[in-house]
Amino acid sequence: RYSFSADAAASGFLGAQLGLEHQWLRGPLRGDPSRQDSANRTGLFVGVRGGVELFRTARTRLELFAQVNLPLFRARDEEGDVVKQWFPTARVGVALGL
Repeated sequence: RYSFSADAAASGFLGAQLGLEHQWLRGPLRGDPSRQDSANRTGLFVGVRGGVELFRTARTRLELFAQVNLPLFRARDEEGDVVKQWFPTARVGVALGL
């Protein structure tokens, strides 16, 4: 993780990630759209995260961030009836560190 300022009370940051992601997907069956089923898949992802960290001089810190994850696997069920696709994810969030 790289912070743009080492000693400021608020600073922007960028970071790289490597982690484990679980995807649960539900949708219509390819052969019969009136029926639904689900698929689960777990695997590694790489990602980037950037944002701003606030209250860095206090014990409690607040982080506002945006993150993009790129999975290193395709989501699919065994029969391929529900899904057989690559699903990158993006999110924005707030984190509180105590």
